[in-house]
Amino acid sequence: MFISEFLTFVAGVTAGPMWLVVVVALGLTVAISALTRIALKSVFGHAPQGMGKHEAPALMLIPEIILAVMILWFGIATPLPLVHGVETATGIVIEQSTEELHATPMYRAVFGTETAQSEVE
Repeated sequence: MFISEFLTFVAGVTAGPMWLVVVVALGLTVAISALTRIALKSVFGHAPQGMGKHEAPALMLIPEIILAVMILWFGIATPLPLVHGVETATGIVIEQSTEELHATPMYRAVFGTETAQSEVE
């Protein structure tokens, strides 16, 4: 379900005792089934007695509108400090400088070949 649980199983099978993997699997099964039951009851269950359906007030829509605008803004014109921060973090993770990162084919495909070529030279 999640990558951390998958990696826990892989690490347990390759390096750990099998009984511990079984205990972790049972615990995760109980936790996931409890969360699934809660989610299904909240989505498909009946509403409480005094609660009726009504439209949300306009003030409750303001945060959703702000979030939608920010998502569009970051998708169309991401602020340069954010781009440089992501580039620096990516360079640290892959242990390369940002200049080497700009020379990669993926960077060229996403950001255009002219920009990547001028930065490499």
